[in-house]
Amino acid sequence: MKLSGLKYMAEFRRRKKTGFEIISLVFLFWIVAGIVFYSCRKNKSVPVLTTYTVQTTSLTSATSGGNITDDGGSDVNERGVCWSTSTNPTISDNKTSDGKGDGLYSSTISGFLPNTKYYVRAYATNDEGTAYGPLVSFLISASDLPSIETVTPSYITTSTAKCGGKIQSEGSSKISECGICWSTNQNPDISGNHIVVTGKSLWVYECGMSGLNDTTAYFVRAYATNKSGTAYGNEVSFITLNPPVGVPATVITDSITGITQGSAVGYGRVTDSGTAPVTLRGFCWSTSPNPTTINSTSANGSGLGSFIGNISNLLSNTTYYVRAFAWSSAGVSYGNEISFTTSYFQITTTSATGITYESAITGGNIIFDGGSPVTDRGVNYSTNSTFTGLSLDVHSGSGSGVFTANLPNLNAGATYYFRAFAVNSSGRVYGDTLSFTTLPMPILPTVTTSPVIIDSETSVTCGGEVLSDGGDPITARGVCWSTNSSPTISDDHTTDGTGTGSFVSSITGLQPGLTYYVRAYATNSSTGTGYGNEVSFITACPVSVSDVDGNTYNVVKIGNQCWMKENLTTTKYKSGSSITNVTSNSTWTGLSSGAYCDYDNSTANSAVYGKLYNWYAVNDSRKICPTGWHVPTDANWSELINYLGGEAIAGGKLKETGLIHWYGPNTGANNSSEFTALPGGFRLDITGAFSNLTSDGMWWSASQYNTADANSIGLMFYSESVNSENQNKKYGLSVRCVKD
Repeated sequence: MKLSGLKYMAEFRRRKKTGFEIISLVFLFWIVAGIVFYSCRKNKSVPVLTTYTVQTTSLTSATSGGNITDDGGSDVNERGVCWSTSTNPTISDNKTSDGKGDGLYSSTISGFLPNTKYYVRAYATNDEGTAYGPLVSFLISASDLPSIETVTPSYITTSTAKCGGKIQSEGSSKISECGICWSTNQNPDISGNHIVVTGKSLWVYECGMSGLNDTTAYFVRAYATNKSGTAYGNEVSFITLNPPVGVPATVITDSITGITQGSAVGYGRVTDSGTAPVTLRGFCWSTSPNPTTINSTSANGSGLGSFIGNISNLLSNTTYYVRAFAWSSAGVSYGNEISFTTSYFQITTTSATGITYESAITGGNIIFDGGSPVTDRGVNYSTNSTFTGLSLDVHSGSGSGVFTANLPNLNAGATYYFRAFAVNSSGRVYGDTLSFTTLPMPILPTVTTSPVIIDSETSVTCGGEVLSDGGDPITARGVCWSTNSSPTISDDHTTDGTGTGSFVSSITGLQPGLTYYVRAYATNSSTGTGYGNEVSFITACPVSVSDVDGNTYNVVKIGNQCWMKENLTTTKYKSGSSITNVTSNSTWTGLSSGAYCDYDNSTANSAVYGKLYNWYAVNDSRKICPTGWHVPTDANWSELINYLGGEAIAGGKLKETGLIHWYGPNTGANNSSEFTALPGGFRLDITGAFSNLTSDGMWWSASQYNTADANSIGLMFYSESVNSENQNKKYGLSVRCVKD
């Protein structure tokens, strides 16, 4: 008989089971149970979580926490954060316990050391074990937190008192909140009673505590918070007063006068002291009615009679309530209330005009100065609409009325925000914020400069090519030049037509032997003038130059310098004053002023070799060289020698060839430079004697070595080198001049 599965099971239950069948059923049961258990078991794991960023709250405490996003299939029975000065902290280190279950939680951690790096991980534990979130680290630096001092409490009554703080420094970031906190227990913090201060200046502040119990000790700390956390000042304490006994004083608020933008003057009277002397009197004020001594106050003496007090640190265009007060052991009494509204600056910002790619004209109008003279005014501007980050001031005098301010050095195509400002004794105020956008950077013409061709001592040919007109027709083109780098059309320039393309320019009226700088230029009708690359050149040296005596010297160009080809023979300074001619040896050795001589006192020698001069003549302010020329400095000599290959070989290139004037062998002489150096000898400083004509040539430098000596260069008959030496200033040496 064929049975279905159900019928088979029913039949199986009805009939008597054999032992084998029973064992098989038990075995089958355990297999199924194991499969079910394993199936459940393999889906469980440790939790999955993240770690919150640490937020410091003081030098020794911080907050963190975690977010358990998956409990791993098993209830979380403990969670929190753990921390250590070593990486990868575990629950064997410092830890918090912050409840059970998954989801978000926060942790408060404390007991840190300042200036120490800590590592933090969130943790969560279930039946499968403990899992950790990502590692975060932090360091609390003492310099990162604000520094603040708690001031001494004042105006203490049975239920109120005043205290405050002095911020010494902001720390590493701006202070976002400050105030005071208090408690009947020591070390109060902002988790308990506290007041947040607002006002015009937070560097020194006061605020009042109310709702206190009489005859009770309280502890107070000022606090300040920045991005690094909250810092607390020193702790101070006070005891509230016993309930007053007796009759308090009678006080009257008479009037408020002298109202300005930030201050006013109060008048009051104590008409009756009551049953105890008045130990303090003054005014209290607030922007709310019924001010008391826990609000802003002024202290104005004691006893009976009239008094005057300054009501200060006010906001402009704001209504204030004022009452006179009188203080005695019988309590605080208040006079009638008077209200007033401060005046205010009326200042407007003027729209920008004259906007270019790099500047704009702005300004403002101070309609009313708030009752106090304006000592500074101008425009504040920034690329940020909130004026955070970098903002700049352009100052524009003082006083009320209309003013302008030019904003310079702006970026092309940038949007700027600006506002007029004014400053008086009450502070600084701003007008409305306006904006403008500078023009795009202009596209100037593109031009190149042609090479320079030297035509003569005083003229050259140059030119250029205008490659692009910058979007508008070229109205002028040419070249500009100067003896200074980066010439412009404000310097000497040519005008060589209009339009794009190549052009040729003739430059005339130059000075011989000078270095000039030239640039091609092109100007269009809108964006301005564009310049080509800079080219420098040295005009040709003059053929000759004459001194004040009428002596003529040939000139040679060596490298970029123009040199005389003969030794100097003048008997006068450039001014026309005579140079002393000294023939006596003894007189020569005692000189400390300018003098010259002929070798062996023979004018025939000077006609060939030039005259000999002491250094005092070389250095005389009346100048020994012709106009436009000077005695070479060390730098001039070095340039010459280096151009000729250096000291080792330059002497041969400087010396005249042959043995007509030089003593043999005149080693290495080829005069390739055309300097034509001659051996004029020298005159000694100690004896005044002449020496070494035809064998040595020595020339002064205008550069001093020390107070007694000056520098020189020397050439010898037996060498092709140049000797750089220093000689006593009383020596007589030859002189060559070089063009300025």
